[in-house]
Amino acid sequence: MEYANSRSRDAKPVSRKLIETGRLSLETPHVSEVAKNAEGIVKKHGGYVENKNEDEDEVGLSVRVPAGKLKTSMDELETLGKVSYSKIRTKDVTDQYIDMEAKIKNLRVLRERLRKVYEKATKVEEMLEIEKELARVQTELDSIEGRMRAMQKNIAYSELDISIERKSVPGPLGAVAKGTGWVFKKLWVLN
Repeated sequence: MEYANSRSRDAKPVSRKLIETGRLSLETPHVSEVAKNAEGIVKKHGGYVENKNEDEDEVGLSVRVPAGKLKTSMDELETLGKVSYSKIRTKDVTDQYIDMEAKIKNLRVLRERLRKVYEKATKVEEMLEIEKELARVQTELDSIEGRMRAMQKNIAYSELDISIERKSVPGPLGAVAKGTGWVFKKLWVLN
C-alpha cells in the first residue's frame, strides 16, 4: 500500500509504516506441552521468544514474529487449545516515522554546520559555546535515532503476548455434580 504524504503535493508516496500487536489467551489441560508447541510455531514463522514466565498453571510468552506473519501465526497458535481471547491491533505510524526521518536529517546537517564553525572559531569562549551546542544537538540526535531504531523493530517484528492457562477437566463425579447442579438450577429458574 502507498501512503501519500499530505504535507506536500510534490512529495513522493512512501510505503505505510504499520505496527501490529496481538494478544492471545488459550486454555488447555497441558500447559507445558502447549507452551513448547507455541514456541515451535513462533520459530517456524521466523519469530523469537522475548520473554517467558512459567509456573504450574500458567505460561506467559512475549514473542516477536516478522511483520505480515502475525495473523498466520495466531491462526496456527489458536489450534493448540481453547481460545478465550484473541485480538490484533494495527497502528499506522507513517507520519511519526516521516517526522523522525526529517528531524534526524536536519540535526545531522546542523551538526556538520556547527563542526565547520568550530573549526573556524578562534576564541575560547566561542569554542566552548559551540561545543555546548554540539553536545546538545548530538544528544537530541542520539535520542531520536534510538526511538527510530525501536520503531523500526516494532514495524519489522510484530509483538504477540500469549497466555496459556490450565483448564481443569472434571472427572466422572465432577461431571455428574455439574449436571445435577444444572437440573436443580432449572427447577428454580427457567430463563
